[in-house]
Amino acid sequence: MNIFWIDDRLCGSSYLHDDDCAQMLQQRIKGVVSLRRTALPTNSCICSSFKYCHIPVNPNRRLKVFLIIKILKYLQFIRQVDGRVLTFCFQGCNRPCAFMACYLVSEYGINSREAINRLLSTRKCAFTSCPFSSVVKSFERFLKAPMFLKIFFIF
Repeated sequence: MNIFWIDDRLCGSSYLHDDDCAQMLQQRIKGVVSLRRTALPTNSCICSSFKYCHIPVNPNRRLKVFLIIKILKYLQFIRQVDGRVLTFCFQGCNRPCAFMACYLVSEYGINSREAINRLLSTRKCAFTSCPFSSVVKSFERFLKAPMFLKIFFIF
């Protein structure tokens, strides 16, 4: 397992296996978010040992509106978990990094460029796919938009 931390609460990884459960417990991880297209089997160690959330993200789909709704769901899950949260997909380079950068923009109030650079400093392979860095920029604009535009934007 290849874990990278962005703060004391949130970390990312590439694909997880049941063998990783012991290391995750040792790292005091309480919640797991899968951004893969398919969910983990419900009988897996990860689903039974941790608070689990599956948010399917198709890396080939470029509809930012749907991604922003999924990012809001992701942030809501993180706030509900009392402890550390691990976010993963298949390689751990684009989807988790984009979602975690949005977490930094939302929780720390930093701009999208700072958030992206912070992730690049901890995960060199982050944002190898350009659309995912633009999702962070779109999310930052969404947060700054007036409420009536946010409602229009989502619906």
